[in-house]
Amino acid sequence: MIWIPTISTWCKKLHEWLASYNESLASGEVTPAADPFSFQEAEDQFNGKGLQNGLVGFIKIPAMKCNMPLYLGSSYEHMALGATVVGGTSAPIGGESTNCAIAAHRGWQTSAMFRDIETLKKGDKVIIGNPWETMEYQVTKIRVIDPSDTDAIAIQPGRDLVSLLTCHPYGYNYSRYLVICERVDADSVAIEADANEDSGIAGELSLVQVEDVLRIVGLAGIAICAVLLIMRLRKQKKNGR
Repeated sequence: MIWIPTISTWCKKLHEWLASYNESLASGEVTPAADPFSFQEAEDQFNGKGLQNGLVGFIKIPAMKCNMPLYLGSSYEHMALGATVVGGTSAPIGGESTNCAIAAHRGWQTSAMFRDIETLKKGDKVIIGNPWETMEYQVTKIRVIDPSDTDAIAIQPGRDLVSLLTCHPYGYNYSRYLVICERVDADSVAIEADANEDSGIAGELSLVQVEDVLRIVGLAGIAICAVLLIMRLRKQKKNGR
């Protein structure tokens, strides 16, 4: 009799492999992360694990009105489709001493992706779904980092973290915008305070906000022009009588 693995058996084996991968990462046995936007990872550490096209779940960020598929590995192809788990960071299954770095473009073709990431603030929810459970995280810290600063997305012992990563500033890619989130437990999540880092971000008007302001000003200008044109036509019509 030929044994055919069931879906439940396959899911169990996959979860075991991802958990083992996370343990190896925490112990330093796995190569740490590289900049996901370089697309030059020597090896896709998540490849060939039985996931169709690398799809492992979804990420939902209510404050950004963002709901995207989540893929294992930050390849060019995956990043064109949705959010991606950066190789060399924890798999998106949660657990103590994990930090799953999730990267996405700051807007891609017709999709906003992480374009509006600067609207996030401390306390906002980030929801991660996988084949086994749905996990809720809370924004605790926001930073702007250098692309080479891989320590910023390193594992922090004892903590269950998700780090959102995208290009910064909007429209450019010489920095990275990093949002650190911690798993919501029965206990309260400590929201880190760093006046030096946060004040610079909070004090700037983001390019997304500038774009919105210019759009509103432009629409207002069009409306004013339309009203003036109508008034002028009415005046000409009245004078011509």
